[in-house]
Amino acid sequence: MALAIVGALLLSGLALFALEGGARRRVAAHAAAESALVRAWEELRAGRMPLATGAIEETFEADDAALALEVYGTATADLYRLRLVASYRATGRSFSRSLEGLLWRP
Repeated sequence: MALAIVGALLLSGLALFALEGGARRRVAAHAAAESALVRAWEELRAGRMPLATGAIEETFEADDAALALEVYGTATADLYRLRLVASYRATGRSFSRSLEGLLWRP
């Protein structure tokens, strides 16, 4: 009887350990995507990246990682609405994170 209880506890502990590893990989991929978004935003703010809709050559550590920029004009001259999107896969699932803001560039 005691051996059965120990066996059940061991199996449940292994299952929990497997779930924790997947969660760690997902959190690491989310953090890498958000860090890439912030780096790209700062490059745009500094004027080191052109304001053009399309893919961005910034990379981050995740499966199928890609960054894209969408640029929209506004009614105010030299003011642009930007949307940065990070798309990636982690633990077999697709995710995306985005950052939106306004940028004035004379």
